[in-house]
Amino acid sequence: MLEFRSGGDAAFYAVLGREAIDEGVNTRVQTLASRLEGTLGITDLIAGYWNLLIEFDPRLTTQSALEVIVAQQLSPLIQTLEPQREIVIPVRYDGADLLEVSRLTGLSPLEIARIHSERTYRVYALGFTPGFAYLGSLEPALHVPRLSVPRSTTPAHSVAIAGAQTGIYPMASPGGWRVIGQALRRVFDPTRFEPFLLQAGDTVRFVSHPNGQLEDAANEVTRGDAGDGIPTLAVLEAGLLSSLQDDGRRMVGRYGLGRAGALDSRSSHLANALVGNAAGSATLEISLRGPTLRVLSPALLAVAGGGVSLRLNGRDAPHAQSFAVKPGDRLEFPHAPHGARAYLAVRGGFDAPLVYGSRSTDLRSGIGGQRLAAGALLYRREARGAGRAGFALSPYSPARDATTLRVTKGPQADLFSSSAWQTFQRSKYVITSGDRMGLRLDGATLEATRYEIVSEGVPVGSVQVNASGLPMLLLSDRGTLGGYAKIAVVQQRDLHKAGQLRSGDTVRFRLED
Repeated sequence: MLEFRSGGDAAFYAVLGREAIDEGVNTRVQTLASRLEGTLGITDLIAGYWNLLIEFDPRLTTQSALEVIVAQQLSPLIQTLEPQREIVIPVRYDGADLLEVSRLTGLSPLEIARIHSERTYRVYALGFTPGFAYLGSLEPALHVPRLSVPRSTTPAHSVAIAGAQTGIYPMASPGGWRVIGQALRRVFDPTRFEPFLLQAGDTVRFVSHPNGQLEDAANEVTRGDAGDGIPTLAVLEAGLLSSLQDDGRRMVGRYGLGRAGALDSRSSHLANALVGNAAGSATLEISLRGPTLRVLSPALLAVAGGGVSLRLNGRDAPHAQSFAVKPGDRLEFPHAPHGARAYLAVRGGFDAPLVYGSRSTDLRSGIGGQRLAAGALLYRREARGAGRAGFALSPYSPARDATTLRVTKGPQADLFSSSAWQTFQRSKYVITSGDRMGLRLDGATLEATRYEIVSEGVPVGSVQVNASGLPMLLLSDRGTLGGYAKIAVVQQRDLHKAGQLRSGDTVRFRLED
């Protein structure tokens, strides 16, 4: 079978089977993904159990054109994707939920360890967090439900089970699976030249090591090339959260890596234009309360966006205008009442290792870029000419009232009734908390026939709804796979607005298919 489902205005799903865990269907999904690599306009391919999320650049191609290519690739498709490798992972079976799993299954902890380690598992997909492998299928005797209330933090390297699945948490993160042990081999290590141990299509065997210890981190050479950067700024105080971001990574969903990149790309591009950089050059993304910086070498700078104001040597300085600095100058970014993020550009662009084609900081994985800390240095890349100070363009101003975000129907839109859709579009939602992963919203609840699905790729801008009935808007650092219904997806042209929303702001959604 082949069907197509909406994933927004810059993504769609190729559906190859029923919503279930099926090795044959997943093999076809993985084979199709490998055949589509390198197709003009495709920016990422995120394989799930039974479908493939295809993200694309609307400036280069269209969904209808890509659907034709998918059908052509699928027509002669044979299930030829053989398991690439067998990976052996030692486990110490002493997890926090082991006794509760014993109670639920009627099996002793030793029997649980034996049954779990007797089976060979397939890596169906990577997602949720970088390097998290969805492994199946678990022996039916070990099938247990997820935790009724997910943990706020599941320890790194936890081996866990849920339903017919098992997996390893590569890093500390929220999670609802039941922990039965600890992996003694790192499935994700950003210090390795190849950070990800597992790939889709691999097979995994667990071996019980009752007294084993976690292997040491690799501490290998740093990936990427930072070039010969010029020391430009010294960090005196780090501020709330500042990190280097460009336009983000492409074609990394297979590893469970998010796109990263500037959440308000319009402001980042504006700041770069003011100093004469290419639009996608790396800028410093500054959130709500900025750093204090000392200038080390002459440079041309510009700031655009919201969330902070700008002070140069103790005096207010304008946004959206280029300005020159000299050694010893001091930059401060006090809190501003509107917006969430500003972008500092330097002529030439900030320098950082180029990892998977981007200099962006992935805050969850630690890959690439740089998150500011006191004592750190920021480098810039060489540029021809000095540029011109005092150059100004019309700035983008963050909204001061309710922001309206245009959406298209999401992949599970049919799980929501017409009355739920009316509520969704008529209601005003308040941002209760948020970060680069997403924004939690409070307001009218949305009723669905069901809220959980078999995990699938999650487009940037998805509006997902869990059993609480409250929507959550997912941004660039979202988990690439998820198991909640998605009622809608914010259109690409409005994502920059979402990047400027902060706690206490209000937002509305308007359907524009």
